[in-house]
Amino acid sequence: MSEIAKELRRDIARPSWTANELIHKAADEIERLEKENERLERAAPVIAERDRQDAKWGYPQLHSLTEWQTILTEEVGELAAAILAYLQGTDERLELAWQKEAIQVAAVALAIVEQFPFTKAALREEEAT
Repeated sequence: MSEIAKELRRDIARPSWTANELIHKAADEIERLEKENERLERAAPVIAERDRQDAKWGYPQLHSLTEWQTILTEEVGELAAAILAYLQGTDERLELAWQKEAIQVAAVALAIVEQFPFTKAALREEEAT
C-alpha cells in the first residue's frame, strides 16, 4: 500500500477533514498512480531489452567506467544515425528503427545504473592498471 493510501486511511478517521477534501486527496493519488502506470508501460520495452542483453552478455556486466562510456557512446551514435535516416527518408520502418535504438540507449543506461553497487570495485580495478 502506498504511503498516500495509508495517509488517506488515517485521514478518513479525522473528523476535521471534509468529504470534499478527502475526495480531492484521493483524486490526486489516482492521478499520481495513473502517471506512474503510464511510465511503467513505457519502460516495459527497456526492461525487455535489458533481459535480452542479460541473456546475451550475462549478469552482472562488470565493466569499467571507460568501457561503459564506450558502450553507451556507440549506442547513442547508432540512435543519432537512425534519427538522421528517419528525418531524411520516407520509409515508415525508419521510425521503428530510431525507436529501437532509443530503447537500446535507455537499456544500456539502465545497465550502468544497475551496476552502481559494483562500480567502486570496477573503479579500483581500473586505477590499479
